Order: sequence, then structure tokens, then C-alpha cells
Amino acid sequence: MMKNTTCKTKIIKWLLLSLGIVVAICVLVIISKRNYIPAWVNWQEETYEVLLKTGERTEDDDDCAIVTVKLADKHMEVSCDSTGEYFMTDKGIKVQDTLSTDLDGDGLPELVTVVWKKGLFGKHRPFWITSDEKNYSQHVFIYGIDKDGKVSQKWFASETGILINSMEIMEKNTQIISFEDTNGNCTLWRWEGFGLKFMGNLSKSKKTIKKI
Repeated sequence: MMKNTTCKTKIIKWLLLSLGIVVAICVLVIISKRNYIPAWVNWQEETYEVLLKTGERTEDDDDCAIVTVKLADKHMEVSCDSTGEYFMTDKGIKVQDTLSTDLDGDGLPELVTVVWKKGLFGKHRPFWITSDEKNYSQHVFIYGIDKDGKVSQKWFASETGILINSMEIMEKNTQIISFEDTNGNCTLWRWEGFGLKFMGNLSKSKKTIKKI
């Protein structure tokens, strides 16, 4: 009887050890892949239209091109029926949110997107950086739209320095964007030169300048 009990105990210990090894391997695989985006991220899904107005064009003009921006399944699609232009974000980019505004004041809209991607850089990186990170991180990507509805890369931030929960355009100045972080703090940003610059906290009058 004692032998049977001892044998069963050994089997249970072996099974528990094997299970522990399997769990440890799974954890190591997950960590090595770093395929993780925080659960607090609120993935927006929406469809809206953007009027492409240049020169003397008005909303009543027949030659005004209209692009449709669709955000669904963590991807962004931009299409223009009148010109046939079509754009979709790369597979490795997960789009959290997007909005449209004329950031640089040239009369054409930009698409400001909050995205998640693996690594801090894209295909190109500074020569002194020999390897990129493998984990997911949050970025602000800005795309430009020309008068024909063609979308092109305008500016991609390597990192934001804050965790953006939501964003909105300021009513009094549509060239300024408010980012709200996960703690409910709001910061103001605007396009200046080449990139977004931090203008200050929404609730404070004192401003400093910081580039991301």
C-alpha cells in the first residue's frame, strides 16, 4: 500500500513539474515575442468624410474632392471615389484613433493617428542605432492628403513620451491638438517646423516647448 502511495505521489510531482515547465516555456515565448498591447487601449471605429478644398474651391463646387476615412479592425483606410486613390495602413501598424485637421495651415488636411507598432523606428533608423526594440509601443503618425486624395507619410514620431488615451482638436484653433493621457491629464500640441511641439498643459497658462 505504501509503495502505491509513493508511486502516485511521484507521478503527481512529475505531472506538476511538467506542467510548470510548459507554463514557463509559454511565458518565455510570449515575453520573447512581446506581442502585448495594454488592455486599457480603446480602439476607435468610425467612418467620416474630409473635404479637399484648395484655392478658391468651396463646398458647393463640383470639383471638390471628398475622401472617406474608415477606421475599423485596428486599421485605417482612406479612399477617394472621384480620383480612385486608395490607402490602407500597413499590417504591422495597429491604429487606435485618428482625426483630420489642417495642422500646417496650407489648406489641405492631415490625418493625425495614434498607433501601436513593434519597435521605435520604421524601415530606416539613425545610423548609430544597430537594432530596434521588439515590443509594442505607442506612436503618433501624421499623414498628408493632397488635392487628389493621395495619402503620404508626413511625420512619424519614434515615441510620444506619454500614453495617449484620447485626442481632440481645439475648437478655437484647429491647428492645436489635445492629447489626454491614461491619468486624465490633457496636454496641448501643435505643428511647428517638422514635428509636433508640446505647448503646455490644458489647465495651465505657463507654457514650455518640447519636441517629440
